Amino acid sequence: MLEDLADYQLPEMVSRIQAAIDNKKKISDQEDRQRVLNARSVNRLMNSLRSFFEYLVFNYNYPKNPMKQFSDLPKDKYSNTQSLTRSEVIDLVKFAKGLHRLSETHFRNYLVITCLFNLALRVDECATLKWDDINLADQAANIYQK
Repeated sequence: MLEDLADYQLPEMVSRIQAAIDNKKKISDQEDRQRVLNARSVNRLMNSLRSFFEYLVFNYNYPKNPMKQFSDLPKDKYSNTQSLTRSEVIDLVKFAKGLHRLSETHFRNYLVITCLFNLALRVDECATLKWDDINLADQAANIYQK
């Protein structure tokens, strides 16, 4: 309950928040230095808590935002998801093209794979693609990101 939060002194609140953040972290042990694998998820949690405590300070005269003690974790500039190699993409497209005449499902799969790789789409962007988004005359497509 909100009333119960007032019972905690700032140092105890900070230590409870630190425990919650540490509990959320996934740490890599493979390198000499440990790094947080899910920095974006942890940062989202911290931002939510920051907003929550700002709300309490503004609306309920909560004494201080304990999240001011925490800074965002550094996150990788690039995705750590491994991508397919060029030859793997070519093999996948060739395989799908070899099956595309067998059924509508195979033809659909071939079109999806072709769109994903030729237009460099994310799966969600490909799934929301409509005929109106494709301009065959200009060889262009309007892509709506999430």
